[in-house]
Parts: sequence; structure tokens; C-alpha cells
Amino acid sequence: MRSGKAFFVALALTAFIPLPALSATSLNYTSSPSSWVGGGQTVEVDPSMGFAFNVQRNFDHGVSFAINDFASNPDFQATRWWDLDFAAPLGATLEPGVYDGATRFPFQGANAGLSFDGNGRGDNQLTGFFDVLSVVYDAAGNVLSFDATFTQFDENNPSAWNTGEIRYNVASVPEPTTCALLCAGLILVGLTAKSRRQA
Repeated sequence: MRSGKAFFVALALTAFIPLPALSATSLNYTSSPSSWVGGGQTVEVDPSMGFAFNVQRNFDHGVSFAINDFASNPDFQATRWWDLDFAAPLGATLEPGVYDGATRFPFQGANAGLSFDGNGRGDNQLTGFFDVLSVVYDAAGNVLSFDATFTQFDENNPSAWNTGEIRYNVASVPEPTTCALLCAGLILVGLTAKSRRQA
């Protein structure tokens, strides 16, 4: 009897044990039908789908991504790719925060710089804004993790919009509902085992 109580106490305690954080990398965006770059599409890609996420610091002390499935897609004509660039105004180091009044990188001058293009479609001019939710650099300035949302207006046209989020090695903890389901499953297993012993 005591062993049974100890089992359920152990199960209850699992509710207070944090599950390990997961590393999330993905690009997702949606676009208006009049957007030249997005073409009205809603897209989400991540490494599990064969996409490589290449990141580097750009010459304006910002962050640039090249995302593609070149290595995993045997049909070159069907490959997909996107480039995404972020820069703070006046060449400052890109840090967490909201950056309004962005114009086309790398021709942004004193403004914040932004550029989202892909699959052979890009803008000559653009306006937009972005929000760097988190960014972590190592001692050498390399990007360890990055998370930002962005909105870009093709050719400065408010009706030709693209909006999305880029996540790179962002730690994500499972949702509370996931933890609750895990605990419920463990309790169910315990009850089943107990009923079998009593039978």
C-alpha cells in the first residue's frame, strides 16, 4: 500500500518538473495577393523539411539569413529559397527591439534596413518594420540564436505586404497543455497497473 502511495506522489511531482527546452528553427510568412515577393502565399519551412538555415552577420552589424533546400531537393528547378536581412539604423549592432521606418537593405542610409526576397522575386524599393524579439551572439559576434517578426511592403505599396517570423535556434519550452497531457498519461498508466495488481 505504501509503495502505491509513493508511486502516485512521484507522479504528482512530475507536474512540477520542467521539461527540457527544445531548439526551434523556422521561417513562416503570409502575403497579400498583390505582393510580388510573396505572391499571396502562406509558407512555413524548417530543417525537418530539408531546408538549410545559413546565418551570418552582415556588414552593417546586422543579421542575414539564406534559407534553401538546395542540398535536399534533387530537382533543381523545384528548389525554393529566401534571403532575409536585418540591420539597425546607422550601422549599430542589431539588438532586441522594434525597428520602424525600415527601407531596403543595404541601401537604407540612416534608417533601419530590411530585405525579404526569394525564388527570384525581390523589390527595387520597400518600406516596413521589424521586431527583434531575441538575439544572442558569441564572443566573436557570431549569431547563436535569433527571433524576429517582420512586415515588408513591396515597392512601398501598403497593399502589397509580406509578414512573418524567422526563428533560429530559439529555445522553446513545451506548452502547459503538453505537460498536463504527459502527467495525465502517467497517472492513467499508474491506475491501470494498480487495478491489475488488485485483480
